[in-house]
Amino acid sequence: MKKEKRVIYYKNTLTDDFAGTSIKQKKISEKYNYVPKNFFFGVTSWFLYYIIAKPLVFLMVKIIYHQKFVNKKLIKKSKGKPYFIYANHTNGMLDAYTPNIIRNRKNYILVNPDAISIKGVGFLVKCLGGIPVPNTRKSVKNYMDSINYIVKHKNSITIYPEAHIWPYYTKIREFSDHSFRYPVDNNTPVYSLTNVYVKSKCFYRKKPRVLSVISGPFYKNNELSRLDQIKDLRNRVYNSMVDISLRYNQEEYIEYIQVDESINKATA
Repeated sequence: MKKEKRVIYYKNTLTDDFAGTSIKQKKISEKYNYVPKNFFFGVTSWFLYYIIAKPLVFLMVKIIYHQKFVNKKLIKKSKGKPYFIYANHTNGMLDAYTPNIIRNRKNYILVNPDAISIKGVGFLVKCLGGIPVPNTRKSVKNYMDSINYIVKHKNSITIYPEAHIWPYYTKIREFSDHSFRYPVDNNTPVYSLTNVYVKSKCFYRKKPRVLSVISGPFYKNNELSRLDQIKDLRNRVYNSMVDISLRYNQEEYIEYIQVDESINKATA
């Protein structure tokens, strides 16, 4: 007998989150040190990232998710340079792992403050390149300084502009152009990474296989104003992700059904 598909009901694609966590979020102070520059942190971070995390993550994504990169060679066009990667947010653990193996050089990742709110985990997240998005006005300056510092030292940054996790979702949700000011202001190339879910060839595997498809590089249009450059860059990245998501015959492991909020209000 065929097992029924799991169904998730949602109201709003921009605000609903199905990460399944209930963490008391830590406030990020203006003194939060995003990228410590002391010797101890540098050595510890290097060891954890390259000796422990990177090999383990590589095995996990192959064994657990059967992840395969498509067009990864495009990244080589920006070898030795900083760049930004924008990806759809459809798998909590895999989305955390992917930035660690997409390139040989360290890749940073913008994370929800939840990631550093669990006691004893914050230091590890920092060592592995996690950059928590500020949730207080006073922490914005340090945050922006860290973005500029990372770019200056020719590292890459991965961003999930959809912000909220929708496990195994096969479409691309709308997202704002807010984070696209980073590559525009730093004059850096941009890549899109679209995770698509296709039927696994392994007879014992119930979940679909993950293909991470890379497109780019995209550059800002110097003929436009700064605000238009940000919007234009966002639109080109978004359209490329939509195009890729439609190009593959994806397997819907979880069905998402929208609930009409107007009906709820009328019957309340």
